[in-house]
Amino acid sequence: MLEVRVAKLESNVEDIKANLSEARVDIRDLRNTSSGTSRDVAVILQKQLDIDEKLSKKPSISDMDRAISTAANKQIIWTVSVMVGISGLSMAVAKLIF
Repeated sequence: MLEVRVAKLESNVEDIKANLSEARVDIRDLRNTSSGTSRDVAVILQKQLDIDEKLSKKPSISDMDRAISTAANKQIIWTVSVMVGISGLSMAVAKLIF
């Protein structure tokens, strides 16, 4: 009877050792995954800081509106000047011909 109990205990100890070995492997895998996740989070945070820095250098909406208005005004003035120049040149050519 005592030998049966000892055999049962030995069997249970073997099961416990096997389970402990599996738990150690699982814990090792979790540590590796955790370190990889920490590294990935650090990379994401750095990229977010880079994006924030780039966004801070971008012009504001009012700056863009002002730049577009200035460019449009320059284009209008240039177009009107060219039209006046072409009209003057046409009139000069017409005067010489007729």
